[in-house]
Amino acid sequence: LKDFNFKNTMSKPQLKKAEEPKGFIGEASPEQIAAWKEANNTNELLAIKVKNKDGSTSICYLKKADRNVSSLAYTHIANKRMIEAGGVFIANCWLGGDERIKTVDALYLAACQQAYDALDIAEAESEKI
Repeated sequence: LKDFNFKNTMSKPQLKKAEEPKGFIGEASPEQIAAWKEANNTNELLAIKVKNKDGSTSICYLKKADRNVSSLAYTHIANKRMIEAGGVFIANCWLGGDERIKTVDALYLAACQQAYDALDIAEAESEKI
């Protein structure tokens, strides 16, 4: 009689290697990015990448804010409402990308935080003379 060998009766599951995603959801072509830069007379745009629950990544593109947009955002910052400040940039500077970033709360909040964190504020000081 042979003893039952549990190890030999079970085959090890073959794990499939996860396929690398082919870009981002909402990704713009290099030609589109160049067109946005030309239309907005700039060499820089902001690309915000947000991880989705399924492991994919969504992307959106924002142009640089003008003074009116920045002023509105700063009123939220002064009241310690950073997500709302980022939302001002998303609402007013959106060029394109995955539309779900504007409608799915988790994606929107993450993008707002990134937009706020990307603010480029120069340092200044004053003195009475």
